[in-house]
Amino acid sequence: MALALNFSQVERKSFEALPKGTYAVRVDKVTEQTSKNGNLMLNVQLKVIDGEYENRVIFDYITLTEAALWRVQDALIAMGLISEDDVDFELDPSDMIGCECLVKVVIDKQGDYEPSNKVKSYLPL
Repeated sequence: MALALNFSQVERKSFEALPKGTYAVRVDKVTEQTSKNGNLMLNVQLKVIDGEYENRVIFDYITLTEAALWRVQDALIAMGLISEDDVDFELDPSDMIGCECLVKVVIDKQGDYEPSNKVKSYLPL
């Protein structure tokens, strides 16, 4: 069966890495996954909310291990979900959705793959 397709309203999307910099973002989606090493991690989809790259998406993978808890804490503080004084916190990843913060982004080049973005740090707006 043939499908009739009309591409006149399609906006071409760019998948090139964003330039190194700091971007205001909103958390659009968070999913729990298992890393290659078998650790629980969060796949965080961040949407740029202003400037030249508005509506572009940045992906971050936050591993939930003892060694990476500092990064989880920094992200949650930047998102306004906890304060620096909070010690115990029960995280429902869906609470992150809609939170806004800043992210420092760098360019990650691995092997023969195209350059991609890597979130270096989270900062409050």
